[in-house]
Amino acid sequence: MIILFGVAGALIVFAIAAVFIGRETRRLDAQAPRPVFDVDEAVSWIADQLPFEVAAELTHAELRRILLAAVDWFRLLSFEERLAAEDESVVHISDIVGLDPRFVRRTLRAQAEYLQVIGATGAVPSLPPEEGGGPTEA
Repeated sequence: MIILFGVAGALIVFAIAAVFIGRETRRLDAQAPRPVFDVDEAVSWIADQLPFEVAAELTHAELRRILLAAVDWFRLLSFEERLAAEDESVVHISDIVGLDPRFVRRTLRAQAEYLQVIGATGAVPSLPPEEGGGPTEA
């Protein structure tokens, strides 16, 4: 008799657990995954998106420095509760990393595209078209 109650109790506990786990699984499955900015993934993706003349000049370490400087810059802007024009951001980040502003501009534009692709932004970034197809001057 004790064995019967033990088996019945185990089945009831299993059934309750299965219901709760199933419900949570469905709830989590219905939610969109939260976008995560992975620097290594971003460096690889951005390196693949950059035009050859820019990618040939920048190492992955330099791209990483640009991205990390950009994250710090945007964090600072959020603390100041303001936005910065693209030119201001390019000049600031170029000064920090010591790289050509044309390369920084192209990297920041590719970073904006990456953030859009991973779903980290609300709207599609509005970037002005570049003239001549090459990097623009800062």
